[in-house]
Amino acid sequence: MSAYDFTHLSEQQQKLLTYHGWRHGDTFQQQPSQKTAQRLLERGLMLPREILRGSMRWTEYDVPDEVHAAWVEFCTQQDMML
Repeated sequence: MSAYDFTHLSEQQQKLLTYHGWRHGDTFQQQPSQKTAQRLLERGLMLPREILRGSMRWTEYDVPDEVHAAWVEFCTQQDMML
């Protein structure tokens, strides 16, 4: 039993967990919408990081290593593909 709640996640939310979040310039996926990120943030599955470069500002998202490890274990138990 995982200490994290991975139920009822969208495909985009699952990808964020698989790829350890999202960073500016990520070639695997587009920046997640606020709605997509919100559920993961609320559950403590992902952490925001504000980036400021000159006059540009954006949010990157990190999935902590322990959450990613639990996600991989959850997928293995559910026979899900990562």
